[in-house]
Amino acid sequence: MKVVLLRVGVDSSFGESHGPLFKDNKFEFIPIPDPYNIGSRKYGNTSSASNKSKNLIDYFPTSKMKDKSIHWDPEFETKTYGEPNPHRRRLRELEAGDILGFYSGLQSFKDKYDSKGNPELYLIGYFEVEKVWMKERDKLPDDSIMNNFHIKYMDELNKENKEKKLIVIKGTAKSRLYKQAYQISRKVSCLDKNKKLYTDYRLTYEMEKVFGQLTGKGSIKRSSARLINENFVDTAARFLKSLN
Repeated sequence: MKVVLLRVGVDSSFGESHGPLFKDNKFEFIPIPDPYNIGSRKYGNTSSASNKSKNLIDYFPTSKMKDKSIHWDPEFETKTYGEPNPHRRRLRELEAGDILGFYSGLQSFKDKYDSKGNPELYLIGYFEVEKVWMKERDKLPDDSIMNNFHIKYMDELNKENKEKKLIVIKGTAKSRLYKQAYQISRKVSCLDKNKKLYTDYRLTYEMEKVFGQLTGKGSIKRSSARLINENFVDTAARFLKSLN
């Protein structure tokens, strides 16, 4: 069995702000914007799952994203995640029974966006892999993955010629979006190659006992797929499945 961690959802680089974190670590998962603006679901016309009186745009600091289409992926209704990026080879190695854990950048939200909030990275859900569909290998997608953004808008995305290496991961019925987010990050100060100070995100010491120390610099700030060391696979899988 393999366990992979992947960052998803809006943040200050892809979507103007981080997702909202409410009282008791409840949260709203907000996917990134669609760069081609082809989807019918927009931040201004899509209701909040946690508060039906709000649309997703109400969780942003301004209204400039109102008419922007949403790249709704992963989607937890039929439990699929699509990935066209060939450089995320870790995802291409997943097989039935493996675990794909999702985490997002979240920031405190009360009645309105908290510009002074302290964003951190939180686990928000996981897929237990049922199967992996590959465009270069499998001729036609079956009904179980038709709700995925990349499949639903395949014709439009094919025009951009960037979907040759598309894979779609289908989760089992055990897969789920959590009701509460679980913090996994701590901030550290680092120096870049020009000796300029910047803030990075690493696993908390508590989470290193669950997932082990990640390879390289150990950063979880970017959206790279992070393969968990085999010595921590069982512990990591049990932990991801135990969260509510």
